[in-house]
Amino acid sequence: MATGRVLSRDGEPLPGVVVAVRGHEEYGNTLTRADGTYHIALEGSARRTLTFRSDGFVPVDRHVEVVYRTFAPVPDVVMTRYAPAETIDLGSAAAFEVVRGPVESDIDGPRQATVLFPAGTGASAVTYEADGSETLVDLGPVLTVRATELSVGPDGREAMPAELPPTSAIT
Repeated sequence: MATGRVLSRDGEPLPGVVVAVRGHEEYGNTLTRADGTYHIALEGSARRTLTFRSDGFVPVDRHVEVVYRTFAPVPDVVMTRYAPAETIDLGSAAAFEVVRGPVESDIDGPRQATVLFPAGTGASAVTYEADGSETLVDLGPVLTVRATELSVGPDGREAMPAELPPTSAIT
């Protein structure tokens, strides 16, 4: 069994977050309680990936090592709200289309996530079919983009969507 707590970036408990085990639908899922805590039953003696999903928040994955007949405590998960979406037109005559997230501030000072799309930029996606084939999809000139800063504040590492390697730093 894995057990832990899910918080918002301001340290408040997040109730109603869906907690599931990636690739193991047979385990079902659970929801965090009013105090942000959860318990989810897992098969012992295995490493699993827990997924945390809630509308309006950046999804988070965490690994957990489960030992047979024990509880596996999972460090606090901090979820970040998505920045507001902006629409850009890649067919515009402007030299750049610009998307900016909200100004964030912590002990490292204020900062603002900014993405520049130079004139002539295109957007496409690849879809993968069950038979292994791939299809290239043109996303067109109008896109909806978010610039969300994840690593703000003392819980910046806990707010990352996945665990960073131990030799990595938040940049």
